[in-house]
Amino acid sequence: MKYRYAKKAQSLKITGIYASVFLFLTIFILNFPALHFNFDIQKSALSSAVVNMPKSNGSVAVKSAAAAVKYVCGRYFSQESFLRDAFPYIEAKKTPEIKVTDTPPSATSENENSVQKPNIKETKMVSKNLQIKNETDYKIDVQSLLSEKPAFTKTDGQPLVLIMHTHSSEAYESNGEYQTSDTDRTQDANYNVIKVGDKLTEMLEDKGISVIHDKTVHDYPSYTHSYKKSLETIERNLKEHPSIKIVFDVHRDALGDAQNKVKFTADINGEKAAQAMLVCGTNSMGLWFDNWEDNLRFAMQIQDRLERCYPGLARPVNIRRERFNLHATRGSVLIEVGTNGNTLDEALVCAKYLGDTLADVINDLTILQ
Repeated sequence: MKYRYAKKAQSLKITGIYASVFLFLTIFILNFPALHFNFDIQKSALSSAVVNMPKSNGSVAVKSAAAAVKYVCGRYFSQESFLRDAFPYIEAKKTPEIKVTDTPPSATSENENSVQKPNIKETKMVSKNLQIKNETDYKIDVQSLLSEKPAFTKTDGQPLVLIMHTHSSEAYESNGEYQTSDTDRTQDANYNVIKVGDKLTEMLEDKGISVIHDKTVHDYPSYTHSYKKSLETIERNLKEHPSIKIVFDVHRDALGDAQNKVKFTADINGEKAAQAMLVCGTNSMGLWFDNWEDNLRFAMQIQDRLERCYPGLARPVNIRRERFNLHATRGSVLIEVGTNGNTLDEALVCAKYLGDTLADVINDLTILQ
């Protein structure tokens, strides 16, 4: 009897310890959502709790606490959760429904190790009347923002625009033209988003806008801390060239998985183009970003011009809780050009018309200093 009571007391003590750890970590995580994925001690403690709690006792209390800890661990430290933080533009669980159809086997290949081509669903997500996808709790008055035009000053002969890539290895559907990893990435700058940045640079410079296209790689060999590295690149360029007022972080979106992808296309002047999406960050997660509405005003000018000049090219503007380094200037916008289901050619057609639009908007909003 004495042994049974001692064992029960020990079990209650263990339960209390784990419950306290669970409560503390939960409160900490919920109050610092922007930082939770950086704290290994939280992951370690939660993992230990998940593994050891069921072993300590079979009581309902312990099993309930274990289930709660597993929920928090899965919610905040799952692979999907980590990817949302490290690669914030993968739209987890928001993929349009994909209908997978049985396809007949292709002709026999001499290469027995050939990789099966993915199913690609082609669709459109067209923005009309300045449509936005608001993922924050802020109320956005689109028409008011559109009426408040931003203004940029430029110095003759000095760079005004910085184009860079937080995830420079993001690539497109290869069609066998180049080797990608299973996450649709390549270090070959002729086939990833750097090539799209080249086209945007060309279009802006053709209309008299001085551009720096920084091709620094931030996501290789490790994707972790890509945004920390890219912020260093932005700040270095701003320090070396104080004349820069506008920063475009050019990405490629990802929808679906390795075998089932989604791509958005538009017909522009008889050419098939990938669709583009403007992404605007906010201070909704607690990080300093007092000028986020200035960036949104700039983005709405671009969106309005895209809708009027090239209907169908733009997806709705995505307003996010994350900051994405867009706080660096009052003219910073993240741009998703196509998805991993689009081809590079489709992305380059998009970049041609997008670049034309960006140049016109920038020239309209810029005053020579």
